[in-house]
Amino acid sequence: MKNDDNKIKDIRNTVNLISGAYTLPLIEKLFSNSQKISDMDDIYFATAALVGTGRIREAFHMMRGLFCIAGMEWPQEIIHSHTTFR
Repeated sequence: MKNDDNKIKDIRNTVNLISGAYTLPLIEKLFSNSQKISDMDDIYFATAALVGTGRIREAFHMMRGLFCIAGMEWPQEIIHSHTTFR
């Protein structure tokens, strides 16, 4: 149980890293594809709902998918920490 708590904390820290340092480039890339504010709202509210209900792992994987959709490389800091989540 303690090990699972540590993994969840690691996932939360990674989600915070993504939402901090990598948000603007990701949003710029995604927005340039769709040009709709409503699409950005949908992404935000979906991610916030997942995190707000404790579904951190799902939020993490959704963000990973967004990087792929945007054609962006998954940041090395996140790749390193992601190996502990599998």
